[in-house]
Amino acid sequence: MTKKNKIALCAAAVAGAAIIIGSGVSLAYLGASNSKDNSLTVGYADESLLESNFSAPSEVSVTSNPAITKQFSVRNNGSVPAFARIYAEFSDSDLAAHAKVTLGNNAPVSWETFKTNLNYTNPVTDSKWRFVPLSDGTQDGKIKGYFYYTEALAVGGETPNLFDSVTIDYARYDGNSELQDGSNIDLITPLEMIVYSELVQTVETGTKTVENTDVYGYDYKDTNNGWLECWKSFLKVT
Repeated sequence: MTKKNKIALCAAAVAGAAIIIGSGVSLAYLGASNSKDNSLTVGYADESLLESNFSAPSEVSVTSNPAITKQFSVRNNGSVPAFARIYAEFSDSDLAAHAKVTLGNNAPVSWETFKTNLNYTNPVTDSKWRFVPLSDGTQDGKIKGYFYYTEALAVGGETPNLFDSVTIDYARYDGNSELQDGSNIDLITPLEMIVYSELVQTVETGTKTVENTDVYGYDYKDTNNGWLECWKSFLKVT
């Protein structure tokens, strides 16, 4: 959805110079003109999805569940302020069910709890990331299932990490909650996440009606829940 539209426009700039030189009763008028081609670029949004500090564990076993550093952030490489969102999901539902993630100094929580804590309708964390769940009945599918950064990114700006690490708890338990050594070996599969990012510029490209007034080039970045309204406008969600 990132759009890079560059349009070169040719403009003729005419410079006129008029000089009056007086010498006795005679006057001389000197004039000059010149033209120059100017190249103009339409503002565009362009992002980089960054992953930092990744280090693969030396061993994963039924008794060793190391925390794997997975730090994702988004940088605005475009020419205009923009809102960012990330889609992040485990490629395997079994992995998601056994995954725990951390953010900052907070204790590890399950993947589902992590998303619930960031729920945009009732967040329980200070993070500026918000999650719109698939189960939400009020939003279009184009909005659901994404993590949204709620503040606009200036040109060159970067979001904080969505989360910091992932741990897969492969331990299985029987009905008496006793660990069955080795019974989880079939669960040890490659840790794979599907992650991608998108940006949308904060300024409406057309006309928006605000309090019965048509506003051209409306800017969402200084409005309440502007991040969500901006994405809904861009994706044509009503």
